[in-house]
Order: sequence, then structure tokens, then C-alpha cells
Amino acid sequence: MSPLQSQTIQGFDVREFKDRLDPTRGKHANDPKIWPALRRLYGIVDTDQFLWCSQTALQLNDESNRYLHKITVDERDIITVINSLHWCQIIGYQPRYIPPDEHAGLRDQAVFSEDDYDDALKRIEDEYLAKNRSDHPWRDVCQKEIRKLSDQLLIQFPLQFSVVEDVKLIK
Repeated sequence: MSPLQSQTIQGFDVREFKDRLDPTRGKHANDPKIWPALRRLYGIVDTDQFLWCSQTALQLNDESNRYLHKITVDERDIITVINSLHWCQIIGYQPRYIPPDEHAGLRDQAVFSEDDYDDALKRIEDEYLAKNRSDHPWRDVCQKEIRKLSDQLLIQFPLQFSVVEDVKLIK
């Protein structure tokens, strides 16, 4: 497996921070949907010392005074791969959530459908969700390997083999 390019947003510069991570001070510690799910996830992966990384560009909404890190991830640092569709099911994020890279393909299919675009898109989305959502999202959220671009990476902290390539303070 070749090194993966990823991004993470943190309240500190990963290159300079040497302490243990304190999840109770994290961005989602007070979120009534995400925090309980994170605590359960810590038990599943047997650690709370990780960085949550995306394989795609991150949205920078409400992230001022935080650090955007570009990391070349070495597979030896990956604790687990998170299926973002199942994670969104767990935290109750948008009931019809479809990862953006996959949704783009569904929109393309709807354009070429003989049906009205909106009707076709809803039908195609319904089919996607029926096929891809899990009846047991906690069982399916952690994967051993990357299957889709929307899969997210939990990488151990401190980093052992991965390299922080760039850091920018978001203003």
C-alpha cells in the first residue's frame, strides 16, 4: 500500500504537541450526539490517542484558530478505517447522508435517467441507501482496509511512521 494523503483539523500543531490527547477538551466533547459515540468508539479501538483524518479536503466552517494538517499516512499508523456512512448513521447526521464523492456519481446517473431529474435522484438515492446503510452500524463502522474515498482514518498519536507535510493556522 502506498502512502496516503490525508487531512485533519486540530486545536494544536501536531508537530509540536507532546502531551497525551485529552478527548474531554476536544471539539465534540460537549456534543450530545457525537460525544457518547466517541466514548464507545474509544472502547472499540482500545484507545483515545488518535487523530481523525480525512482522505478528502475538509470543510473549514467554524474552524478559526485551529490547525489544518496535511499528513502522509503510513499504514503502520492506522488504528482503524472508519466507514463514514455508518459513522453518520451512528451520530444521527442527516438521515439521507451520502458521502459527497459517491453522491456526485448518483447525480450523474439521475441526469441521464429518462425520469424527471429530482424524481430520478430520489429513487437512485433510495436505492443507494437501501444497499449501503447498515442494520448494525456499530458492527460495520470499523474496517481493516480502505474501501472508498469517503472512508476516514484513525491514526495513532503520536505519529510513528506518518509525516506531517504541511500545517496552516485557519484564520
